[in-house]
Amino acid sequence: MLAVWTNENSLHSNLVLWYIRPHFMLRRETSLLGTGRPQMIFMRLTYFALVGTTLSCGCRLLPCQRRSDDDLVISRQHTQRGLSELRSGRAEDAEQRFVEAIRACPHDPMARRLYADALWQRGAESEAIAQVRECIRLSGALDVGQVVRLGEMYLKRGDLLRAEEQAQEAIRLANDDAAGWILRARTRSAQGKLELALADLQRALSHNPDNVDVRLEIVEHYTALNRPERGLAILHALTEKTPEQDLAPRVAILEGTALQRLGRHDEAIDAFARAQQRGGSPGDLLLRSADSYLALGMSDQARWAADAAERVSASVDSVREIRGRIARQSPPTDGAATLQR
Repeated sequence: MLAVWTNENSLHSNLVLWYIRPHFMLRRETSLLGTGRPQMIFMRLTYFALVGTTLSCGCRLLPCQRRSDDDLVISRQHTQRGLSELRSGRAEDAEQRFVEAIRACPHDPMARRLYADALWQRGAESEAIAQVRECIRLSGALDVGQVVRLGEMYLKRGDLLRAEEQAQEAIRLANDDAAGWILRARTRSAQGKLELALADLQRALSHNPDNVDVRLEIVEHYTALNRPERGLAILHALTEKTPEQDLAPRVAILEGTALQRLGRHDEAIDAFARAQQRGGSPGDLLLRSADSYLALGMSDQARWAADAAERVSASVDSVREIRGRIARQSPPTDGAATLQR
């Protein structure tokens, strides 16, 4: 009862203060309703009725609160078991644990978030989206992370309109959070609005200057907008302060792509070789190199790169396309088959 009294203390205090006001204030209030004692009697009876209702409801809510807490404990236990199942590689068992967690406490957003991730990984995209939407509802539409997550799901499904709506909502909720700006940038990029996407990425970087992925996306957009020199400047600044072994293949790939746009194909070939050394996809990188060899008029080297790409399971259509261009530029020579890079 003490817990209930504390929870209802604010309402009770307001009612008490209203009841014990000086008589001249009460008289002034009742004059608005009319004159005479009936109004004062009615107001006092209303007070006692409200207090009685509050206390009786509070007494009934106390067991409910205790039961809700117990349900949450049980739900979190199922959630922890589900996470253990995930770590052991038993995805189906983990999903079932999350379902049990939701049954134990339907209002626990953690269980629904994990269940949504499990559904998404399984390919049950519509069900996953429904769980994330419920998470947002349970949070009072204030969970920016889940709003962004929902937008990312829509984006991956190609529903750009709904993805942008979620991005706008995330920005409205947390204007200084980079996640909403990144989501809107990716959505606008998918819509072909590259300039607007670039502006959003720069805004995101202002809120999170250490985000390397955002910097690399900015480089991609500069290159796509035919401003590769701007992208190269960003990449050079990044590589100067990052140890070589810590650079991802993507950095060298973007560098090579920007160099190709600038017509510096010999440097681009070197960049693609570095990307391959860092673990990049050899088939794709060899085809990129073949393209630069061809631009330099080195048909034999281009043919060698295309053959090597085919051996490492590069895209058949891409290999066929580059070979067609090689054939149009120069017929094969006897030395091409034995050429070694």
